Amino acid sequence: MSYCTADEVKLIVNTELDNSSISQLITLADTEVDLMLGVGWSGDTNTQKLISMLLTAALISDRDPESYAIGAARIQYGNRVSRWKDRAAEIASRAKSTAAKPPRGASRYRKIDEAKRYPV
Repeated sequence: MSYCTADEVKLIVNTELDNSSISQLITLADTEVDLMLGVGWSGDTNTQKLISMLLTAALISDRDPESYAIGAARIQYGNRVSRWKDRAAEIASRAKSTAAKPPRGASRYRKIDEAKRYPV
């Protein structure tokens, strides 16, 4: 299952690629999302979606140089791709640092052996 759709990616990049081509690029981007966040990451799904959208937009720009960022037409090609990739890496880093961490195990010094404390 993909983290985002072709229509969602088209919200940030204007391209002539069809939806099936974009879906293939989404699959590649989702693999990179799993590498960035870790497979089985249990954080916010919107974070996965946003990172996937940014990485897919960067892949689209690599494949279709005539594409352009919506709302930022003056950003040059190379700068645009690196900004999307940097933003995706930044989001992944923040998400991993704020994700719920598993509880720590009890210290062996705090364990009370009830059998020794209250012998029968």
